[in-house]
Amino acid sequence: MQKLRSVSGRAHQQPMATGNLYREVRLLVGYTVTHAARSIGITQRAWSRRETKERYRADELIGLYRLSGLSPANFLKLLEKCR
Repeated sequence: MQKLRSVSGRAHQQPMATGNLYREVRLLVGYTVTHAARSIGITQRAWSRRETKERYRADELIGLYRLSGLSPANFLKLLEKCR
């Protein structure tokens, strides 16, 4: 399910993400923000910024897939949930 951004203007038609893949993967593996950031080699601040973004690049998706340890089918279900 997607929420709408606002009730007026052209932004009303653009969907807003209902979840964040970075946050979901971090909670799935039971890491804190600091531990998750260190595990992929970025700063805690960079991880926190990524938890607020709505779009992902292919290399980010591959990295999150590897970090999650999920099967490809289950990762796609998680990705659909965060859409």
